[in-house]
Amino acid sequence: MPLQFGPARGSLLDDDDDELVDYFGAGAPRAGGPAAPVPEDAARSSSRWHVRDCDIPALPSFYPLERSSVFVPQASAHRIAARITTVLQARSSVAYYDARNAKVDCVSAAHVEFRVRLYRGQGKGRAHGVIVEVQRRAGFDLGYAQDVYAILDAAEGKALPELVQR
Repeated sequence: MPLQFGPARGSLLDDDDDELVDYFGAGAPRAGGPAAPVPEDAARSSSRWHVRDCDIPALPSFYPLERSSVFVPQASAHRIAARITTVLQARSSVAYYDARNAKVDCVSAAHVEFRVRLYRGQGKGRAHGVIVEVQRRAGFDLGYAQDVYAILDAAEGKALPELVQR
């Protein structure tokens, strides 16, 4: 069997299912290739993101949270998911909802790819709440920060004065 070389980039975690993946093998994605397209059946309504409290994984003790995260005490997963979905629709973000893993893969109107994840809090005071984290995956736009703040504010239940399309 001949020696095969693959690209030396990527994470040890596959973003689709969060399991360990061999990125150095023959089936690795090409470096510099196009970003994965959002599926055609990507949902744009809250009817596709039925997150239940039991679907939200606990935050691992070793996991470093992004600065773009908030803790929402005494909140139900369904209510937070509905708030986030409303903001994503209002800001014209295309979203692929994964209720079983409590995450949403999104592409903003300015073509910034990002993910919204929900975690169950751990430790004192965090046992009865949800952590909402927004992670930028690819792309750049100055207006992306406004998208993040709108998502986090909505998750916390803050009244958003302008839920208008950008």
